[in-house]
Amino acid sequence: MVGVKSAIPANAARYMAEPNIFRGTYNILFSGLFSGIVLTQFADGTHYAQVVTVQCLGEMGFSATSFWLSLLLQNVRKDSAIKIALELLPMVIGGIAVNVVCAFVLHKVSNQALMGVGTVAYTVAFLILSFMREEAPYWAYIFPSLILMVIGMDIQYNVTNVSLYRPAAHGGYSTRP
Repeated sequence: MVGVKSAIPANAARYMAEPNIFRGTYNILFSGLFSGIVLTQFADGTHYAQVVTVQCLGEMGFSATSFWLSLLLQNVRKDSAIKIALELLPMVIGGIAVNVVCAFVLHKVSNQALMGVGTVAYTVAFLILSFMREEAPYWAYIFPSLILMVIGMDIQYNVTNVSLYRPAAHGGYSTRP
């Protein structure tokens, strides 16, 4: 255990030794070492913890909705596996298109505005699916929600990564030049 503790940076070990009410929550979301390093590094008032929290909530909704939607198509509507794959294919195509657009837009639009767009896209997608009935048409409910979920996921993922790895002089949190 001594060898493991010596590999932990001093500030992370100090953080992990101090009592903190939120430490248990972050240890669930991340590993203990990673949360200690991240929270210590960004404890200077930056918004990285909020960006990661929003990203994690979005990813949880995206994953859960993808799972339950596939289960609905398989068990309730009795669709075949190939039909389900074709019905979920717009997520792949939309994901590629959204990432291409993000590559051109990410450095021109503020990160807060993009996170807002992603959050609104998620919210509208989940609202559309919440009003869907079992016999609802695919093109009216499922297709738009799939596209909106991908927009929310890809925009928020790109903003989270850019805000972490952008140098601090340019509004990011990285200390690397």
